[in-house]
Amino acid sequence: MRRVVSLVVLKWADDLVIAVQAELAPVESATELVRTIDRIERELKVRFPDARWIYFEPELK
Repeated sequence: MRRVVSLVVLKWADDLVIAVQAELAPVESATELVRTIDRIERELKVRFPDARWIYFEPELK
């Protein structure tokens, strides 16, 4: 991930909703892009276990 474009964190009762838009480094394929997004979402879930919903949107340049 190169930089975060926008970040929204919402506390909903005991849960968190995290929405991130971030610029990613160029990737070779759509498959690699999906793997990168999945990895980022997993890392966010580990770091923020109370996050019930995590949304990640890539900003590709």
